[in-house]
Amino acid sequence: MLFYRPTLEEVEEYLENRWEKAFNVIQVQLLAHKEKEKNCESQYPLHDLNDLSTPNEAFFQRVDTIANTAQDKGLLLNIAPAWLGCCEGSWRKILLQNGPDKCRQFSRYVGHRYGPFLNEGRHKFTSPATNKGGDSDFAILLESADNNEQK
Repeated sequence: MLFYRPTLEEVEEYLENRWEKAFNVIQVQLLAHKEKEKNCESQYPLHDLNDLSTPNEAFFQRVDTIANTAQDKGLLLNIAPAWLGCCEGSWRKILLQNGPDKCRQFSRYVGHRYGPFLNEGRHKFTSPATNKGGDSDFAILLESADNNEQK
């Protein structure tokens, strides 16, 4: 919930605490586990929460600030694009409704925005990393959507 609940000051404190405890990677969800959740500045990640092609620039500028803070502290952010997990609040239904083209468009948006981010902090990483597997299962979702389209 790093991009949602804490203020920027709290983010700074949290990341410094992680650094002091010898962490070097922080996993975060870009689209949080509650699809209707606003960040602490009352911003949604999308202008239309049912349409992946409507990213909210103000929300993503705040994410940029947090990514830069992590970079300055030498931390790598492993960004999972969307919560597709086991429980309520999953973005799975919305992603499936958007279809493979919009999912790819959003994935490219995230990748272009955060993929080439170079870390010049205490460690040298290419960061933040974007995660298309693991917690996100984005690749599996796209494959499932492609298979459904072909039927």
